[in-house]
Amino acid sequence: MDSAATAMARKPSCVNHGVSVDVVCFALRPTNEDATFMISVAMHVHPDRRSGDVYWEEADAWAQAVAGHEWFRVEPRGRLENPDSRVFHYALTETEHDAELASSWIRQPTA
Repeated sequence: MDSAATAMARKPSCVNHGVSVDVVCFALRPTNEDATFMISVAMHVHPDRRSGDVYWEEADAWAQAVAGHEWFRVEPRGRLENPDSRVFHYALTETEHDAELASSWIRQPTA
């Protein structure tokens, strides 16, 4: 990854008591791949909490919230697991709707 595009300050989990969440978005150097942005969501379990009781799927919701509801599709690309944390990686790819809007904008005649 080339550089961090933005990082969200650590937040408490929305659904897991005793868990903190970090979200970082990375911009990728343009290549032949569709994805130009990656999102990493790290969930950290506090020492007084058991990781077996954590609803880890919350990471998907954080990635979806950052990506927006209609402009990008969120695709899981892997994860790293430790006893007290997990980091989930997602690629953002443009939706068909966004690509169609861009192509129709380009095809419009100029006055």
